[in-house]
Amino acid sequence: MSYISHWLRNLSFFLIFSAFAGIILPNEKYKKYIDLCFGIVLVIIMLQPITGLLGLGEFPVDELFDQIAGSAAPSSASGDEYTDLQWKLVKESFDSQVKAQISAMIEEKGYSISSLEVISSEDLATITSVKATVRKKEAASRPFIYIEPVKPSSGANASQAEPAEIKKLKTEISDFYKLSVDNIFISEMAS
Repeated sequence: MSYISHWLRNLSFFLIFSAFAGIILPNEKYKKYIDLCFGIVLVIIMLQPITGLLGLGEFPVDELFDQIAGSAAPSSASGDEYTDLQWKLVKESFDSQVKAQISAMIEEKGYSISSLEVISSEDLATITSVKATVRKKEAASRPFIYIEPVKPSSGANASQAEPAEIKKLKTEISDFYKLSVDNIFISEMAS
């Protein structure tokens, strides 16, 4: 089974590498030659399981992809470090994309972001919580007149103290990410 997974890993690395190389080509002048070379390597990779079964030996493509992947360790290594690093990078990318989307939602409502933290589940299936500290943008930068809302007295409960705009923003984020409003914490800093 590990032979098949190793072969699939090589194939996926090659396809990613060839797609990336196709993107960074400076012009179309050499495209047909590069496509020819990539085609030959692809045929070699596709024939690896057959040559392994027939006992014809391995092609040296494995060493190439081990170097590209940064895992030039011996084949006896488990590869868990690589998988962990890869998962960590995917999670960071996912969290940064969510942060960018939430930032756009917040800024669209007339707030600037002082801090924003997004916590997602380990399997990236859900967003578990959002914590943000925002500040109203200055009236000069807004296309309308802004009047500071009257703050309720200290005897009022916390849910009444929350501005309607913040509640609306929380509801919008909740609807978009299918996240409970109770797990969205947005606090407003005084201007």
